[in-house]
Amino acid sequence: YQGGIALKGKPLNVAQASINDVLGNQELADIMASVGLTIGQPIDPEKMRYSKIIFLADSDVDGGHINTLLTNFFFTFWPELFVQGRMQFAKAPLFEVHTDKETIFVETPGQMEELKKKKDIKIKEINRNKGLGEMSPEAWKYVLSRDEFTKITADDIKACKDMLEVCFGKDTNLRKDLLLDEETLQKEEKQKKKSK
Repeated sequence: YQGGIALKGKPLNVAQASINDVLGNQELADIMASVGLTIGQPIDPEKMRYSKIIFLADSDVDGGHINTLLTNFFFTFWPELFVQGRMQFAKAPLFEVHTDKETIFVETPGQMEELKKKKDIKIKEINRNKGLGEMSPEAWKYVLSRDEFTKITADDIKACKDMLEVCFGKDTNLRKDLLLDEETLQKEEKQKKKSK
């Protein structure tokens, strides 16, 4: 049995918000109410309405950002959900490939290229889904009929908290260091020295 909640836009970045901001955010309040979670309260499996929480967003950069913001929200307040294996994300197919025998749902461009190389498959039509709104009813059924999705795990709680602070915290230099490689940082340092 499944339930779904649609979000409008990107969720609040809880790492840079006050607890009042989080509690006052309608999207996050709706998520907590639908799942059966309360900030500051330990997880009570009897009160949780679902055994798993699964994110499903567009298969693009914005969708990835939404997934990470939701991961940050749940991990900040209920890291045990990750330890218990309850947090997962579903991958929407980027392509719906119609062959002479069946429809094949393909999740990545790399998988699409591999499928095109197969000599035993006769492709009639390829539809590319730009987002969830363009998926066919068959693609939705394909995604939602799975028993398991990709689990978001947390083997080292402290390391996870530290990484989320780097990614979502107020110190932008931590993100810069993560995103720029050593060579780029060395070039920037040389340019700073030259401009002095």
